[in-house]
Amino acid sequence: MDETANPQGSESPASDNIEAAFDEYLKRQANPAGDSDGEPPAEGADNGQPASDAEQAEQDAAEEQRFKVKVNGEEREVPLSELVKGYQMESDYRVKTSQVAEQARAVQAQAAQAQALQAHYAQQLQAYQAQLSQMQPAPPDPNLIQSDPVSFLQQQQAYQSWQQQMQAVQVEQQQLAQQRQMQQLQSQQAMLAQQAELLTKAIPDWADESKAKAEKANLAEYLTKLGFSRDEVNQVADHRAVVMARKAMLYDQLMTKQADATKKVATLPPNAPQRPGSGISPTDGRTRAMQSLKRSGSIDDAANAFAAMLSR
Repeated sequence: MDETANPQGSESPASDNIEAAFDEYLKRQANPAGDSDGEPPAEGADNGQPASDAEQAEQDAAEEQRFKVKVNGEEREVPLSELVKGYQMESDYRVKTSQVAEQARAVQAQAAQAQALQAHYAQQLQAYQAQLSQMQPAPPDPNLIQSDPVSFLQQQQAYQSWQQQMQAVQVEQQQLAQQRQMQQLQSQQAMLAQQAELLTKAIPDWADESKAKAEKANLAEYLTKLGFSRDEVNQVADHRAVVMARKAMLYDQLMTKQADATKKVATLPPNAPQRPGSGISPTDGRTRAMQSLKRSGSIDDAANAFAAMLSR
């Protein structure tokens, strides 16, 4: 709080600074009756009769020290109780802000830790799968069913156990891959939503869905003519790239219309020679172009007016 405080109208030792006054205020709150070491009440007291709540509040307000502080460049006088309350509120705000920031950092740390554990688990699964591949037993020999059924059952049990372990590892790997894919999809969706919001702020006209759809189609066609593939156009996610491409498209459109207007003006027949002193006709090419521009305000009329001025 950008404030400076000066005690006013008090000669007590606590008026030297706010900290001492604050201590004195706390002492008065702890001993509201004002008794200390059995001293007799001052003159003008109510002879031991308790004052009413309203009278006591009025008396406390009159006796409470006041300080000059600056708030937003404006100097004010406030009582000590308000200074204490403001300090408490500011301290509470700082604590809560710090807690929110700490919670955000904790969430980020937990996410990073979870990703690290996930990557470590994937490495362990891969190493275990490689180890199982080296320990693959031979399939049971069917010829042992008659000659040595006990050996056949042992071989069959060992092979089935190995198959079950390999299947369990593969299932874990598939689940882990699905979790990663889901996390990437959620992250991508959040990023696209953020970029879409930024794009609408950068191009307010695109808040209209129909206008945005039509202009996006024109922009895709424009980029395709420049050599970009449809896949490349569809994969553009950064709103800054879209804004830059749109500006380039609008500029090229304006230049093309200006060139067409210049060609049209160049093919017009020359005006008949004017008599001296007659001045410029109010219906010459420049005047007509400017009048059309004032009526419509369109890009086409602006290009025509510009071309008419260049032709003179």
